[in-house]
Amino acid sequence: AGAGGGDSAADAGKAAAEAVESAIGVEKVDAPAPSATYRDVEELDLAYCGKYAAATAFQVGALCLALGAIDAVTPALASATPLGGALPKGMLWVFLAFISVKSRVFSPLDARRTRRTFDTVKRPSWAPPGIAFPIIWSTIALLRATSGTMVWEALGRTALAAPLVAFVVHLAIGDLWNAMFTTERRLGAGVVGVLMVWLSVMTVGSIYYGVAPAAAYVFAPSMAWISVATCLVTNIWYINGKEPLYPMKRVDIDTAEAGVKA
Repeated sequence: AGAGGGDSAADAGKAAAEAVESAIGVEKVDAPAPSATYRDVEELDLAYCGKYAAATAFQVGALCLALGAIDAVTPALASATPLGGALPKGMLWVFLAFISVKSRVFSPLDARRTRRTFDTVKRPSWAPPGIAFPIIWSTIALLRATSGTMVWEALGRTALAAPLVAFVVHLAIGDLWNAMFTTERRLGAGVVGVLMVWLSVMTVGSIYYGVAPAAAYVFAPSMAWISVATCLVTNIWYINGKEPLYPMKRVDIDTAEAGVKA
């Protein structure tokens, strides 16, 4: 009975973890990892860099357009409903919460959140357990939405302004990192990418502090978690072969083998 109870608790815990992961958009991917179909060549892939830089710029532009649209409808919403200013505030909070979890819908990159890379590499002994990631990210999403709304109010209810633009740039860089590290298993480029994510989140915190210090304190857990994640990703890179810290060219294994046989 004890063993059965333990199994039931484990199953319940796994189900809860999967539910949280599903809520924040962590997807199960059954396709083989890129390393199973491609061979990396130690040569900088300039075309890849250009493509991903352009995709990130496109995503930032799309998110900024969304912020501008919120500014455009805010006065009408505030004056046309009995709720007054509460409706625009709620709309902004929901939008910020959504993009904190699903910003990748604005990106042309394959920036799905999956566990494929983390489940197929060596990880340091201090790495947080799998259940911790969805719980932490869902909590951070709520705090990001709240802090961003506080900044919006401090700016006179203006969304398309430097603080929130810096925030969406941070999200776009995070999606760039997701595409490189999580989806494509580029461990070396992922280190540079996560350092960019860390720099951008620290920049956001600093800008928030200059506008509304309380908002920066609410945003602080995001800064702390990204710092931990940066150490984790760097450690994973180190103990898994220390591949070059740039996007390498990838050659299709079947094509390469066919060329050798010919």
